[in-house]
Amino acid sequence: QDALDHTIVRKTNQVPSKYLIVSLDDIQNEQMEAFLGGKGVEDIRAFRAAVERADAGNLTTRPQDLTELIEYWQAHSKMGSRLELMKASVARRLLEGNPDQSALKPIALDTLRKGAQLVAAACTLGHESSIRVPDGVENRKGISIRDVLPSWDDAACEVLLGRPIFEQGIYGTVRFHHRSVREYLTAEWLHGLIVS
Repeated sequence: QDALDHTIVRKTNQVPSKYLIVSLDDIQNEQMEAFLGGKGVEDIRAFRAAVERADAGNLTTRPQDLTELIEYWQAHSKMGSRLELMKASVARRLLEGNPDQSALKPIALDTLRKGAQLVAAACTLGHESSIRVPDGVENRKGISIRDVLPSWDDAACEVLLGRPIFEQGIYGTVRFHHRSVREYLTAEWLHGLIVS
């Protein structure tokens, strides 16, 4: 993790700030080799060539995205198309990583996917990336999850918004972890309307 940290200090003509601004840099070259080795990729050269052929280089810069690529590679012994990778990513991120939590609030994966599609469509068509969580925090920024999923109770909404397909925003909001996932789920929702 320390190898991924990259410090950026912004200088201005004003009085120097006492705050240090730090951001996470993209995984590159030697860091990627070390990451792949640590995840058990035996033929690193073949993996990197497959990523290049699939034009999936943008999915290698963040640890969680790279982990998904590695898991796909190890499960299928090949790199998938953009569509196959997106489907696998969405399916993985809708799962609860902690089996104990999943047992406490069981919701069918298909139900979660349909909920995610509706939320994605609301965000995309409403030109709003933030989604308000039903935790009682007064906040007017973002789309209200209760408005998008009126038949869901707060507990079910919290289960959906707690899955890794979403990442924490600010002030009681979440957002899809990546815009391409939101757009893909919106397309799935639209396709479902067309074919039904």
